[in-house]
Amino acid sequence: MCQRRSFPGNNISQAPIHTQTLKTRLISSFKQNMTSNLGPFDFNLVFTGLPANWTAYNPHCLKRDLNNYIATHYGNQTVVDILMVTPDIETFQNTMSGADINLGVHGGGHFSLGPALLDFFASPSDPAFFLHHSNIDRVWTLWQAHNPGKRQYVLSGTSTIFNGNSTPQVTLETVQNWGFLGEDN
Repeated sequence: MCQRRSFPGNNISQAPIHTQTLKTRLISSFKQNMTSNLGPFDFNLVFTGLPANWTAYNPHCLKRDLNNYIATHYGNQTVVDILMVTPDIETFQNTMSGADINLGVHGGGHFSLGPALLDFFASPSDPAFFLHHSNIDRVWTLWQAHNPGKRQYVLSGTSTIFNGNSTPQVTLETVQNWGFLGEDN
């Protein structure tokens, strides 16, 4: 049985109100006995591929360790303001994802919630993943709205993680195969 745990070292009362509200809702909304049946997976599998048994039933407790420092340093209005003035999609993506040593808003969201959201493959099994990624999409929409003529239909990169091989650049005509999610269109 999974047990609800406390979060030592995170003084929620000292967090800005938006962070405090989010943490209060996360802590009170996600009850005991939340389990995932997928993972955990080592991050290096991103580069080598998942093992043959990656879909094996593996029930385990979802683990969170809310990190106030990361949440307040990578999810504040100043960071969003920096994103809003990035001049192009490539800079926006790199700033959002923390392509340098910075975590960025995207990485910071994953790191601030702890182990469940740090699992590259299994993080969608945590409901907080969808809250986080909805906000990432919202910030992208805000960025596009600053200059729709130049920002709405722009892409940068390949369909391969970290643009790590000779996969061609994506275009608006690129067909993406989502495998288990559905049929090709």
